[in-house]
Amino acid sequence: MLGVLFPADTIKPELVWVSVSGFADEDTGISFQEAEVGPFFAGVGTPQSLHSERNRVRNRDTCSMLEVWHAVTGPANPCIQSIATGFEGPFHDWKGPVLVLAMTRPTGFMVDPGAYRDAQLRDFRDAIDFVLDYGNDSHGQRLREVLETLGTTRAEPEAPSGTGESSTVHPEPPVGKEGTVIIEMEG
Repeated sequence: MLGVLFPADTIKPELVWVSVSGFADEDTGISFQEAEVGPFFAGVGTPQSLHSERNRVRNRDTCSMLEVWHAVTGPANPCIQSIATGFEGPFHDWKGPVLVLAMTRPTGFMVDPGAYRDAQLRDFRDAIDFVLDYGNDSHGQRLREVLETLGTTRAEPEAPSGTGESSTVHPEPPVGKEGTVIIEMEG
């Protein structure tokens, strides 16, 4: 499975292959998966995980549930520090490597616990937003304000000539299935 690694020894994130093993609960027969994250955290102790289904910066649900593995001890993560350049802090003090995995959303407690899947480009964007926004409410609020102003300065599209129709783009466009913007046609 493809994951996103913010390494502890370089300033560029990497796409990495992560081994996944599956097993079934003997009593219920429910299938579970386990990602083998240990090799990415050699020498920094047992990693901990955080989970997120919401991108607070962009004020939307994430496409995948993010599972963020991080070290508790070790040197500051230079990769995340590099990504944060130009943004106002304070930022969470991420230690050692940080590994982000994508999962399907669980549909119910213990009935469908979700499954790992390859990280996609949008998961990468959500991962960056998560590591910059985690523990920093003021940063997320500033970014949301900037994104909102960008959304309200859109130029109104012109209607095709001769149709007698005009179009309106809402200041905060309504969003349809799979994040598409809905444009109302008046006429």
